[in-house]
Amino acid sequence: YTYLTEQVNIAKHNSSPLSVALFDIDKFKLLNDNYGHLVGDEVLKAFSHILKNACRPGEIVARYGGEEFLMVLPGLDKDAAYNRANEIRECLEQSYLSPELPKDKPVTISGGVAAYADGLNEEKLVAIADENLYAAKEGGRNRIVN
Repeated sequence: YTYLTEQVNIAKHNSSPLSVALFDIDKFKLLNDNYGHLVGDEVLKAFSHILKNACRPGEIVARYGGEEFLMVLPGLDKDAAYNRANEIRECLEQSYLSPELPKDKPVTISGGVAAYADGLNEEKLVAIADENLYAAKEGGRNRIVN
């Protein structure tokens, strides 16, 4: 949270845009149950590699817990962050993450995006992204909600 706290302070003092995206691999428990934890680990590593490669200067991504990843997007407003998150979702869906997985059933993610607004701290910003992630899951998965 240290980096996110710094970015929230910068956004507050400079009135600059800041967004976060929270991603969760869809049906990850089922993937682990059906193909084993080694394949699950391959998927996590492949997804983290996709996220890392999607980062631009000043952006970071971190594992948030389990199969969730948080991406901090300084300089991006809500719409730009949504577009970036959706590009990542599409990239993952088109990627072949493990030779153990069937090619006709891609791994997908759901995501929630939140943008900094006056009065928000880092915890509330992530909480909003988490609420939007939950809405994406409830809405059928393999989508981004902002």
